[in-house]
Amino acid sequence: EWIVKLASGSWIQVWTLFWEDPQLALHKDFLTGYTALHWIAKHGDLRALQDLVSGAKKAGIVLDVNVRSSCG
Repeated sequence: EWIVKLASGSWIQVWTLFWEDPQLALHKDFLTGYTALHWIAKHGDLRALQDLVSGAKKAGIVLDVNVRSSCG
């Protein structure tokens, strides 16, 4: 559900799921290897990126901006 919401850019639903389980920010899409950072960058949504980084920091999650997808 998390990956589907990210892929479609459904940010309100993404944040709801994130606050239920902040570790989702580190999960990879099993097909593409994309993380939340990849999907947000793909959508080009600066506000969503800022919200994710801020929320992750508050939750004690370290996001890796160098994480690779399945395509490298």
